[in-house]
Amino acid sequence: MFFIVDDTQCKKDRTTCRMEGLDHHFSHSDGKTVWSHSLLTPHLFSEGHSLSWDFHPYLREVFCQSHGQTFKSKNDLAIELIQSYQPLEDEQVYVLVGS
Repeated sequence: MFFIVDDTQCKKDRTTCRMEGLDHHFSHSDGKTVWSHSLLTPHLFSEGHSLSWDFHPYLREVFCQSHGQTFKSKNDLAIELIQSYQPLEDEQVYVLVGS
């Protein structure tokens, strides 16, 4: 089993400004900053099948402070996702993450 944690941006049109959590995030695929939601998503991959298992939105510290939420870095969110996965007793799991 491969447990793959990756971040992605869900791009929005710049006119979309009233939706919570939108901000400028760097998109590696676009090579620039884009107006988007940023999500951390773990994928399970085994025997040729891949599925998204969960997701956590990444919210900037300023947004969290102004909304009374605890700020969590992308690393903090990735650790939470990894720790929440409960493998089977005899299952060997490889965790893959980006830089």
